[in-house]
Amino acid sequence: MPNLLEKEHFKLRKHTRYLTIHRVVEQKSWHQLAYEDRLRRENRKIPKICRKKFFRWHLEQLEARKKFKRLREKNRDESIYVAKQWYYVLKKYPLKPRIEWSFQRVHKLSSKNERIAQELEELMDCAERYALIEHLSDEFLKKQKYELMKINKIEKYHLEVKNNREILLRSQSLAAMKIRIFFEKRKGLIFDINEIIDPEIGNMPIRKFRDVIFTKIMEFSQEVNLKLLKRSWKDEKKRNIVQNCVVQETTNAAFGTIQSYLKTLRTKTSFIAIECMIVDRKLWVNSEQIRLLLKEPISIMCSMESVRMSTEDCETWQEEAMMSVDVLSHEHIANHPFLHPYAFLIDDYKVSPKLTEEELIKMYDDSTHLQIRLTKATKFMTIRCFVLRLESVWLEIERRIRSFRNQLKMAIRRKFTTLLNKLLHDFRKYDRALQYRSIDPSMMLNNKAQVDLMLQNEIGDSVRQFVDVYDKVFEITQHISLDTSQMDTLLQIASLRLSLPQCINDHDHFFQKRISTFLHFVNKKQAKVMASVQKAMDKLKIVQTMGNPQEVETYLTQMAKLRPMLDSLITEIEDLNKFEKAVDIQVSDVTKMRHFVGEIESLQSLFVATSGYYKHVNAFFESRRTLVNIDASRNFIEQFTVQLSVFESSLTTHRAAKHFIAYARNEVDSFKKNFSVAEVMSCRRLLDAHWLRMSEIVGFDLTPYANSSIAQICELGLEAHLQQLKPIAFSAEREATAADQLHSIVTFWSQEHLEMRCYVQWKLSLAVKLRDLHSRVQNDINILKHMTNVEQITDDSLPQWTEWTSRTETILKAWCDTQQKWMRVANIFVTCRDTLTVNDTFTVNDIFILKK
Repeated sequence: MPNLLEKEHFKLRKHTRYLTIHRVVEQKSWHQLAYEDRLRRENRKIPKICRKKFFRWHLEQLEARKKFKRLREKNRDESIYVAKQWYYVLKKYPLKPRIEWSFQRVHKLSSKNERIAQELEELMDCAERYALIEHLSDEFLKKQKYELMKINKIEKYHLEVKNNREILLRSQSLAAMKIRIFFEKRKGLIFDINEIIDPEIGNMPIRKFRDVIFTKIMEFSQEVNLKLLKRSWKDEKKRNIVQNCVVQETTNAAFGTIQSYLKTLRTKTSFIAIECMIVDRKLWVNSEQIRLLLKEPISIMCSMESVRMSTEDCETWQEEAMMSVDVLSHEHIANHPFLHPYAFLIDDYKVSPKLTEEELIKMYDDSTHLQIRLTKATKFMTIRCFVLRLESVWLEIERRIRSFRNQLKMAIRRKFTTLLNKLLHDFRKYDRALQYRSIDPSMMLNNKAQVDLMLQNEIGDSVRQFVDVYDKVFEITQHISLDTSQMDTLLQIASLRLSLPQCINDHDHFFQKRISTFLHFVNKKQAKVMASVQKAMDKLKIVQTMGNPQEVETYLTQMAKLRPMLDSLITEIEDLNKFEKAVDIQVSDVTKMRHFVGEIESLQSLFVATSGYYKHVNAFFESRRTLVNIDASRNFIEQFTVQLSVFESSLTTHRAAKHFIAYARNEVDSFKKNFSVAEVMSCRRLLDAHWLRMSEIVGFDLTPYANSSIAQICELGLEAHLQQLKPIAFSAEREATAADQLHSIVTFWSQEHLEMRCYVQWKLSLAVKLRDLHSRVQNDINILKHMTNVEQITDDSLPQWTEWTSRTETILKAWCDTQQKWMRVANIFVTCRDTLTVNDTFTVNDIFILKK
């Protein structure tokens, strides 16, 4: 047995100690343990019930009581009797001087506080001996008997207070006890909201609910006046006690009633009936009126004469009562399962013209089911404590659903009519084309090409659509009936469809009989078109000479003459190809001509863009120095450069165009060099001092060029001096910006008015937006710190405004702190506003002179 010496630990139930049992030790049975425990309890030494000290203390108490009784009999004078009692107690329990006071073991006090503590401890010793005198002279028993006598006097109310001994002991008088009993009969409430909400009666209109509550409150007030306050008390103290008790109990009752009222609004369901209707595409209930009616009982209870409630608590409870009306919003009501299927009708949904016939038919079926469900719809709907009456809602929805179904019916018919009219138009167009006959070869060939195109792309689709229309007729008539006009249109389409094969055969037979005439006409047309193409190619050779950007206006004039000729030639080629396909011969290939026309269009676009470039350059140079827009010109040049790259990729085979683009790039690069000079010299903030400094740098007077154009500035050759001129222009801009900022600061503080708001309850005026002014002046101080050389370009004194803003910031900061502290404690003085005078606000209003 390897684990013989191993210990096992057992924790005793409901105990913190552990019992250790060794397995090798002999264990006693529970019978033996119980027997030993019984012997141990029987043989133990029983202590004596009474000890000598207890007998000695009892004899001393009896002797002291006899002593006091004898002193009472011998001394009728109360002062002598008390003096002898005190002498007897001090003789037996003297007040001996103490070496160490009890408080010195715990605290270390100053000399003054130590003296006070010693006096207090001596008083406590005297109090202990006085309590001994009261005990020995049975004064405690007398006081207890007196209290019990007062309780027995009002014992006749024992059953009414339900053995509530605590209430009896707390009652100050019989009148106070009657007041307490009066409120206990009413369950500590002004009215019981559960009695008003009777499930047997059901819900009641909200006005009646409000009136019932008012009636209950008035009955309560009358009972209080008749039963509690009607009696005239001769004793003023008694009257004040009664009034205080009534105020306290009424306030508690009002608080409990308000809490019960709010809890009922939150938890109970369906006891307030209200009307609901549809107004302006929304479900509407008179929420504002309901809020007023629900908060009115709270306002009346808080304003009762015997109720003491703070204004803040009353407003909080009123807001909580009004919050229960939030569930009556349109969104909450419309999402209810009863009304959700009809939400689109409440929004007065209009049928969209983009809907297909299948969607319209489905909506028509759904509206039919909704109309049937209206006959079984419930007339009431519950949302928390409210019961909505829906009679007017269902009547309006029924009217709207009838109108909606009529709209759907008209939309389905309109869609079907549109489809029939389109098919009728198409089949009539086919019939007209197939019935056409002419002896003019060009007109007949055009007709033949049109018919071939119809047979290839259109007629087959129209026939399939006609078959689908017959299927739709059956589907639509399952829901609505069709008009006679629609049926007539359908018959016309069917007649045209039946005659279509015969018309196609007749048209082809007519054309084949005269095919030789048409072939001869097409051959002559080919010879004529080819001659026109050759003539146009000879005229277009002039395009190869257009390589100088300076003559771009001349090129545009020539292109304007060539373009109509090309457009006419392309039209003739397209007609020829159409005729060749109609007589089924090889189509003439004019691919090269088409490609050349495309190059002409790109070349004309290049000339237009280059002409715009030259116009922009001329406008740039003619602009005045201070009015030029460098950024706009730079963006325009970048866009023109991108256009040149695009044209270069599309005109790779045109030699003159490549030369033209290269020449234009060189001119653009030379124009860009003017930007650096124009950017420096176009500064609008240059003053006479700056022009003089620039003149010293370049070596000649630049003052006459202050109002010159960019062309005149660029002709001066200032490129070599740009590095020295740039700092001067930058300095001018910075100084002008600082001057503008200073002018803005001066303008703001010269025109800003300090708005004051008068508070009648405090009899003083406080500044509005004071914190914003303080932030503004701090920002202005930071701006003024970074200003330099402002005096050179403005008449305003920078040091003077710096000093003024610093002083203003100090005053505004002090004002803000003072006003903030006042606002924090201002509510304390609402009840003592009569003590405030005009002198109380003198210090604050005195700061108002800071703008002087």
